[in-house]
Amino acid sequence: GPYYEQVILLVNTRPMACVKVKQLKMRLYMTTNLNTELLDSEIDTLDAFLAELDGPVNSFEGLDGLFCALICAPTKVPTSQYLKVILGDSTFADNKEEKNISSLVARHWHKVVNTLTQASKVGDVYVPALLVDDDGNPMGNEWAEGFILGLTMTQKDWHAFSQNTELGGLLEPMMLLAHEYHPDPSLRPEAISIDAREEVIDTMFDNLMLIHEHFQRLRN
Repeated sequence: GPYYEQVILLVNTRPMACVKVKQLKMRLYMTTNLNTELLDSEIDTLDAFLAELDGPVNSFEGLDGLFCALICAPTKVPTSQYLKVILGDSTFADNKEEKNISSLVARHWHKVVNTLTQASKVGDVYVPALLVDDDGNPMGNEWAEGFILGLTMTQKDWHAFSQNTELGGLLEPMMLLAHEYHPDPSLRPEAISIDAREEVIDTMFDNLMLIHEHFQRLRN
């Protein structure tokens, strides 16, 4: 189907003029270590680490998008597998860095799991951290790219989903933003205005919840 085929075509690119991480929603859970949401300073540490990698995930935003797709999908991807994808050809500097980054990654994974689950229960929407441009407008490109990367890692889970016209349409905002700066100009969408981008981003996260709830129903 068209959505499934476009997923495989995606080549990771970084959006222009993305200068900082904007934390749109922050709550601190003082329970166990894995359930403790990352502090701003820890997000900065993880974001800086990812920015130096040769892999397909180069920001905290991209990591969040990847995690959302993997968590939605019924197939469970082992930590070792998604860490290998994140690192690409890069390696940790030493055991200390590996332990620290792995802990931050694991904590954010659990935060996404818990927040998506809770949001589904109460009819809320998951709002992640997004990169913003010089004027403070959220971009959404790297989150969408991360999400599409997650789809390629669990392709079998998404085949029937993407073949269904109604369900496959839920991926349109992700595809739009993921392809906005595609190296092949023929695959780029038309220019997206600020107002249109805001609507696309809102729809993307509304659709994320519908996707999460769809796969939850299949599990149950």
